Amino acid sequence: MNDEDGADESSSFAISHSDRTGLLDIGKEKSRLVLGKHLWSNTRTEFRQIFGQIASDVVMYQLWRVYGGAMVKELFPRRHFDDDDLLETLRAVLLGLAETNGWGNASAELKEATNEMSLDLSDCIFCEKSTSDKPVCYEMSGLLAGFSENISGKKVSVSEIRCIGKGDKTCSFMIRFV
Repeated sequence: MNDEDGADESSSFAISHSDRTGLLDIGKEKSRLVLGKHLWSNTRTEFRQIFGQIASDVVMYQLWRVYGGAMVKELFPRRHFDDDDLLETLRAVLLGLAETNGWGNASAELKEATNEMSLDLSDCIFCEKSTSDKPVCYEMSGLLAGFSENISGKKVSVSEIRCIGKGDKTCSFMIRFV
């Protein structure tokens, strides 16, 4: 079945999380990777032990940035987004994806005067069971960067300013168009 953009629904990307099963489901309907939350956490830990924390975090950010861009191309293959409503469009799309894919309870605030948007996740799937003295959600930061860049056609900077993994109540990301 095709949606209004002509994309086959069975080819849509998704990232979802089930509290019931504890699984992180990444990919397309016919080609997906499903990992338990604990397996993902263990994979991240092993990756950091092998490559070091800085290299691991940079690689995770870049991998998920590419994935975020691929999601946009799959979800909106022929859509052009108007610059006048870009922040609002991005906000609506990200909140919808967060809700439908179980990324965590999300809220977003637009800061049009500074061309920024903040996104808060109250139960982020990427930092569960993490403990750190600094933010650890490089995967979500990369995903947001790739998604935002491909929706806007502009370079963005994404920084995590609060993180559940370091004891904050939410994971908060600032998306800035540069």
